Amino acid sequence: MTFRHDINVLRAIAVFSVVLYHFNNNSLPGGFVGVDIFFVISGFLMTKIIYQGYESHSFSLLIFYANRCVRIIPPLVVLCFFLLLGGWFYLFSVEYEILSKHVISSLLFISNITFWQESGYFTADSHTKWLLHTWSLSVEWQFYILYPIVLTVMLNFIGLKWTKRLVYLGALAGFLFCVYITPIFPTPSFFLLPTRSWEMLVGGISYFLSFRKSKIFVPIGLSLIFCSLFLFDKTDVWPGYLAIVPVIGTFLVLISNPKVDVFPGSFIIHYVGKVSYSVYLWHWPIVVLIYNVMPNANGWFLLAGIIASFIIGAISYEVIEKRKMTLWFLCAVTIIFSSIIYFSNGGQYQYREKTKDEGNDLLLKYSKIGIDPGGMWEKCNSKSNLERKGKLDISPSCISSSKSGGGVLLWGDSHAAALSPGFRDLIPKDVPFYQIASSGCKPKIIKENTSSNIFYSNRSEACAYSNSLAIETIKNKKPTVVIFAQKNHHDLTDWDKMASMLKKHGVKEIVLVGPVPQWYPSLPTIIAHRHMNDTEYIYDQGLDVDIIKSNSILENIYGGSENVTFINIIDNLCNYKLGDIYCKAKVDSELLVIDYGHLTFSGAKYIGRDLINPILTNVLK
Repeated sequence: MTFRHDINVLRAIAVFSVVLYHFNNNSLPGGFVGVDIFFVISGFLMTKIIYQGYESHSFSLLIFYANRCVRIIPPLVVLCFFLLLGGWFYLFSVEYEILSKHVISSLLFISNITFWQESGYFTADSHTKWLLHTWSLSVEWQFYILYPIVLTVMLNFIGLKWTKRLVYLGALAGFLFCVYITPIFPTPSFFLLPTRSWEMLVGGISYFLSFRKSKIFVPIGLSLIFCSLFLFDKTDVWPGYLAIVPVIGTFLVLISNPKVDVFPGSFIIHYVGKVSYSVYLWHWPIVVLIYNVMPNANGWFLLAGIIASFIIGAISYEVIEKRKMTLWFLCAVTIIFSSIIYFSNGGQYQYREKTKDEGNDLLLKYSKIGIDPGGMWEKCNSKSNLERKGKLDISPSCISSSKSGGGVLLWGDSHAAALSPGFRDLIPKDVPFYQIASSGCKPKIIKENTSSNIFYSNRSEACAYSNSLAIETIKNKKPTVVIFAQKNHHDLTDWDKMASMLKKHGVKEIVLVGPVPQWYPSLPTIIAHRHMNDTEYIYDQGLDVDIIKSNSILENIYGGSENVTFINIIDNLCNYKLGDIYCKAKVDSELLVIDYGHLTFSGAKYIGRDLINPILTNVLK
């Protein structure tokens, strides 16, 4: 196969982009598009291998799959083995069990499905998943399994001309499907093959359309790629229609097939292109390690992590990947090892020292605790009901009451639901209580009414339903007090405007509950690893400082507001010592939050009793 300098350059750009993005997404906000570049390259190379084998009558599916295995599996196996080995000494049982599960799914190339079911790629807990980046390898492998079968069948039965047409049609149909479905199902669209296959098919088209002579397409293609690196960020729904920009950019470079080096004389760029796969494999565990040891690391620490990624990646390339080492014995050992860890609840053995640590018991405890022991979290959560039953509704008990007139309505997201147990039992028995708190749904004025009989598939519509139901309940039930609570971004809502609208419907008091301190990857993890012997107030770099800043803005705007009663939780739970922020982490021997920021029952009781109930008592007299 003729060596393509342009492909090496594209690989270098892709891996540089992904690595820089993962270490500091502010430096390259669209760096995640490097994965899209890799997908297009994969489609190009697979089509080339299959078609050239077909033309020479030498293509074999078994040889094709064997070559893919030799190329991809050995470096991945070595990475997984070292992670399991390190986890034996470093990880608590809950963390170790999760790692073993991810090792198995990565080696079986179904990790994209596993991570889709667990959460999103851009969420906070992504930094607890050592093998999250293997989702893209699983997508590619699934494509490798299906594509050569389909392509060879078409070439043999309908010929090259119609095969090309069907590949073009498949890429177009896949793109249109991706554009349609991504806003509806953003998380599965990011992780799964059906919404990613069109990118690899575009790579296949680029092989069919190699023009052999063209100078203009290379600068245009590279310009599109570089623009996408800076114009897009994690707030964009991805892949969606925006993914066409880096995909077409890569496509234009590939079809131009430049005979000369795109970046002549640049040894470093071409070497990075060669080692890109190994660098990609090793960089993310280094990111996770730094994040867990020093969550707010910056500057030299991140630079050291980036350099280490390329050095270890180069070693992996030279020692394992370049020599095409067959490590099937190690692969079997790794799968068996990870299975034993998984089915032993994270290696709960007496001879594993980490299981004897108090932190191990703490994590086990909080991994099993629910948010609301009263059950209203599920009953009043329209998004949760949508996921479980496929239909938007909430329990009638959330918005109905045998008592007439007045009362209290709690409106917000899952953080509002977690707060609920803290004060609803303190409200006098003759006062109605209503709760509309749906996961990920911030309170917002929705003018149109939405019927609960309509089936939805979009979280934004689930939130629209939840918010319109809250407004309808306010109009019909006329509560005396409305309490707002949500995870973050309180400062992006005009609460005075919200208050004015609600007071027109008879609401007398608007209470805005500020955010609670939030910790990453989670407060139980932080306590277990670093603060088991500390008092109830701790200082840790895992504290989300953006929440502290946002709370300060809220205090400045609504601290003395006549329309809104602002409850400043953070200022009541945190204090400054020599420039460091110490926040309350424990209440009555229990942790304040169950994960990164959802209140435990004890935490909710503490805040409800001491901060919210005094206000309700005065208003409801």
